[in-house]
Amino acid sequence: MEQTIIKKVRIVSIQSNTKDARTIVLEPLEGWQPNYKAGQFLTLVFHNKNGEQRRSYSISSSPHANEPLSITVKKIDNGEFSRWLVYKAQVGDVLQTSGISGFFILPENTESKTFCFLAAGSGITPCFSLIKTLMLTTRQKVFLFYSNRNETETIFHRELKDLQEQYPDRFLIHFLFSNK
Repeated sequence: MEQTIIKKVRIVSIQSNTKDARTIVLEPLEGWQPNYKAGQFLTLVFHNKNGEQRRSYSISSSPHANEPLSITVKKIDNGEFSRWLVYKAQVGDVLQTSGISGFFILPENTESKTFCFLAAGSGITPCFSLIKTLMLTTRQKVFLFYSNRNETETIFHRELKDLQEQYPDRFLIHFLFSNK
């Protein structure tokens, strides 16, 4: 059985996105230099009374935006680790990770393609990374249909509006709110 090498990251900042969602900016430690693609996730390793537990969180930063490695976490009611990350994690905390994985990435050839994203709630997190990457590395049009209960519970609402203002001819958003 192959042994997973555990790496460490330090929380350098925590940004509140909504009442129940946080973006956690991470600093790789001990010489680890993560290489990732937009749309991938980071698997964190936690220890509790049941032993080692692993939970994967989507990376919200873009490797092309000169941003530090960041994950965005939404609290899940019965999610022990998401609740801890959203409500108790602090700057300076060191977390363990088994690394980065995931196949929800952009195709190798993005020329002459139009991209359409359908997202709901925290499902925006990998899409946000992909959209930022497309805006920075291509001239392609991107459509986003993003569903939430209301504007205040919409993760990255302001950031997405800013991208739309920055790329008005290429990035079109349609927000869908179930509660007005």
